[in-house]
Amino acid sequence: MRSHLKVIAHHILNRVGGSPQVNRYYTDDKQSWIDIFSAIDRPEKDWVTYATIGLSQHSIQTYLPNHKELRVELIGVAYAGQELFANILASCAFNVIMKTHSCSPGIVYPNVCHNMIRRYP
Repeated sequence: MRSHLKVIAHHILNRVGGSPQVNRYYTDDKQSWIDIFSAIDRPEKDWVTYATIGLSQHSIQTYLPNHKELRVELIGVAYAGQELFANILASCAFNVIMKTHSCSPGIVYPNVCHNMIRRYP
């Protein structure tokens, strides 16, 4: 893992805690990838915290008032046993990476859950 990705992973671990795993997810054509952090029983028993590691390498074309570019990682929590949640988070990240959807406060990615459930029944 590249050094800046390790910094991101350690930052997430310091905030979330637990015994994390990191798995790499690929687009169907294997042209893009995103690492997904997961920590079981975080924030509490029977829940799993997931987060992207590396999405911030990609521009969301949003700038702060001081003209610095804003970069993001996505984080979410799902009830344990919801294995598709990591795929859903990866799909949202790929939407940003491939610039098919914008990313900003309040943005909703329509049909991501529906499409994932149809793909992996």
